[in-house]
Amino acid sequence: MIKLLDRYIFTHVLMGTLLVLFVLVSINAFLELLNQFEDVGKHQYGSLQAAIYVFYTLPGRIYELLPTATLIGSLVGLGTLASSSQITAMRAAGVSVVDFILSSFKSGLVIALIAFALGEWLSPVSWQLGEEMRATALSEQLNINRKGGLWLREQNRFVHAGSVIDDRRLKDVTVYSFNDLELTSVTQADSVELKGSSWVMSDAMITTISKEQVVSNVGTSVDLGQLVPEGMLDVLRIVPEQMSGRDLFQYIKYMRANELDGASYQLAFVNRLIHPLTILVMMFISVPFLFAHQRGGGAGQRLFFGVLLGLSFYILNKLFNELGVVYGVPVLISALLVPIITVATGWYFVRKI
Repeated sequence: MIKLLDRYIFTHVLMGTLLVLFVLVSINAFLELLNQFEDVGKHQYGSLQAAIYVFYTLPGRIYELLPTATLIGSLVGLGTLASSSQITAMRAAGVSVVDFILSSFKSGLVIALIAFALGEWLSPVSWQLGEEMRATALSEQLNINRKGGLWLREQNRFVHAGSVIDDRRLKDVTVYSFNDLELTSVTQADSVELKGSSWVMSDAMITTISKEQVVSNVGTSVDLGQLVPEGMLDVLRIVPEQMSGRDLFQYIKYMRANELDGASYQLAFVNRLIHPLTILVMMFISVPFLFAHQRGGGAGQRLFFGVLLGLSFYILNKLFNELGVVYGVPVLISALLVPIITVATGWYFVRKI
């Protein structure tokens, strides 16, 4: 009987979640498309490129909205059971509240595994492809390859960066300087940082090339001047929320090794780990609401409270995350505070059923 109950609840949860997810993602993607139209017409960025960019970002949007969609979808899907008194019949047949919660958790676990796969593999790659396509279309000075890194041309210099940390730091940088078509020097450094209005390489290795000899100098500081036009790297900076857990772990190590502030990366890493668990939290808090309204309240009322609960959780979680970074609160506290409070609140109401 329990296996039959599991399949029955899973069907209702999945159908409700897919329906709500489609609506939420469609609205979110449409708003992003309108936002992209502000850049349409710049260089080679047209309406088609804007639509392709939004398409590339869909996995990330689905990943971000899955917890809210699960909450609203379970309230809508399972709400039909409450409205038709099927939950009452289940309880009369011996199905306890704990059995119902466990069956709901199994449904949430499947959705959580899907969210984990999206966040760890599909979303980061798709998002990066979209950003590269958009940045290349918007600027004639950029040439980007996901495997080969970033190429910039500035007068007689060609710059290669393995990755963009943010709009003030480049990693694994090599600068090739030419005189007409003749290579005159190669400058390499682990990182380049914007200081004031100039880009500076620290501990660089400069290899000067002439017809007579090749000379290398190690450990020098090089001022590259205005290497990158202001604002060009904004579209290429690494957004922690869009990185996989593996990449975040590597960047946290890099930040610590270079004594840089990596709080945002640490928070994103913890959130990446607990994000699938928030789906189970959403399932959990929907259960007492369903039992409390099994004899009353229509689909419209359940939808309203579902949206209210989902938005409240999303906004409060984001708020505490940002406050934690600003005020130096340990990342585990800022990341887990709202989910823990939500679970405690849900448990309080479950005990009152």
